[in-house]
Amino acid sequence: MVNNKTLAQKLMRRFLRQFKDNTRSSYTYDLQSWWKWCCATDQDFLKVTRIEVEYYKRYLEENGYAAATICRRLSTLSSFYESLLYYPEGFIIANPFRGVKKPKRPPISATKGLTYLEFATLLSHTSKVGGRDHAAIAGMGLLGLRVSEFCSLRVEDLGYARGHRVISFIGKGGKEVTTPLPVPVARAFEAVVDNRKVGWLVLDRRGEGLDRRKVARIVHRTVKEAGIRKHITPHSLRHTFITQLLDANVPLRDVQHAARHSDPRMTMKYDRNRKSLDRHASYTLATHMASAFEDF
Repeated sequence: MVNNKTLAQKLMRRFLRQFKDNTRSSYTYDLQSWWKWCCATDQDFLKVTRIEVEYYKRYLEENGYAAATICRRLSTLSSFYESLLYYPEGFIIANPFRGVKKPKRPPISATKGLTYLEFATLLSHTSKVGGRDHAAIAGMGLLGLRVSEFCSLRVEDLGYARGHRVISFIGKGGKEVTTPLPVPVARAFEAVVDNRKVGWLVLDRRGEGLDRRKVARIVHRTVKEAGIRKHITPHSLRHTFITQLLDANVPLRDVQHAARHSDPRMTMKYDRNRKSLDRHASYTLATHMASAFEDF
């Protein structure tokens, strides 16, 4: 069994205390997953070795976790055990996750987004329905909000800045973000606020705030109602936001800023995914040589 569960849980809470909101939520999920695995496999949480780490990594791979998810989970756990090394109590003598080989991430984003016509169809459908459905699709599809960011929005976050209707929130990594609201998004948000001054921006049928699962259900249902035959998730809408910006010839640097990517290589993944076939160089050459085909 995991020895001294109370101590281990106390150390996890101490580690998570230094992070805020979305980052804390993600790290909590990663630590809980590792904790459950340790309990299920009868491992001592504070005495695991590199062998157990490799078994856990294999468990994640065999259960179909994406390479990006596995990399994040291993990084979180490495940071946690690394922090334990600096405690004077001497909880551990080595970080078992240090130097573990992480799976290679694919150079192209695996998430599938919506085409221009599909996205237009979805927006048209939800604009007629209105309410939380339209606010969710517009917020994530036209602003590129992550699902956690969308769920965190409050009425108090709405405001004005330099003549723009804006909304402010805490994004990934605890960064403060202020983004302008295009007219369709502003109208969608104001419709769900309905003269309220405080509280969650978008409410469910019970008058409570939304969470990831509730938003996922909204996305799945509205996509189906719009007649789109694709498996679309909340992150697919963010993917759509980025690829549609690129298709509109917005400079890559501006897309990176709008998507709030700290590393331009992350934005380029979406660009490579979009260019893979539609903008293949062979099409350009065929167009350039079009006059030669007239003789055949």
